[in-house]
Amino acid sequence: MSRRIALEQICVEVNGVERVRRAVSEAFPVEAEEALEELIAAYGTPSVFVSSALIVRPLGRQHWAIIRVGHSGPSLDSSLGFRALLATNREWKRGLDPFHLDDRHPPDWTLRGTVSAIDYEVEIAAPTLAATFESLKTHGSPLMLGATQVLIDGGKFVLPATEPQNAMFRAIWTMQPYASRIEFSFATFAFGPNLGVNAVAMPDPPAILPAGALNSEQVQDYPEGRYELAMQLAIEGQHQEEFDWLLRRKSSKQVLWTALLLIVAMTAALLLSKLL
Repeated sequence: MSRRIALEQICVEVNGVERVRRAVSEAFPVEAEEALEELIAAYGTPSVFVSSALIVRPLGRQHWAIIRVGHSGPSLDSSLGFRALLATNREWKRGLDPFHLDDRHPPDWTLRGTVSAIDYEVEIAAPTLAATFESLKTHGSPLMLGATQVLIDGGKFVLPATEPQNAMFRAIWTMQPYASRIEFSFATFAFGPNLGVNAVAMPDPPAILPAGALNSEQVQDYPEGRYELAMQLAIEGQHQEEFDWLLRRKSSKQVLWTALLLIVAMTAALLLSKLL
């Protein structure tokens, strides 16, 4: 069942050290705009042309942002645009496909002044094994499956890339359980590793990565976990039902929260029995 939501938006143009807010919807929060300014500063100076990259992460305390980044012209010398669409935490946790949203509503870099919020009909297409299998072949099974397990275990990684890795990150996002997707923040291409995300692709990653982040070799050599193995068998064997079952897996936070609730309930029951 689909639903419609309104997404506040903002477009910022960066030319060297100059940053100009070109367009913004009326209800775009000040807190989120300030957080976007910090992200832009951390994004780094482009050394290659950026056609279309995607950043997905919290922006402020109340929202998640789907941010399209790209040069507004045909060359590296043109200004760099940042278009952010905001979803409330509540809407984000109900499930949004950032790639579908970005596909359906690409940025218009010519917008100026006060603009309308984006009216979006939420759709989350069921992932197909065929597309995921092709991504594994294209980007390499050890890297893709290792990245999936790293994220399941709450880790982070930085991968080398010479251009935006939208397709690879889309496949990694697809292989995440539904419960884990709402916690997965990433940048498909950037020029700095400190964007406050779980995963980022960038040219020439620094030798010293953010605390806890793994490099590409460590991701490929990451110890095989049960989820990674089960996902590999489901994809390579084209077992759609097993694939769908894995995507419904609870996150570690959900399992912990359920366990805590059970402990509280059992403790309350024990205390009540002693009082009676």
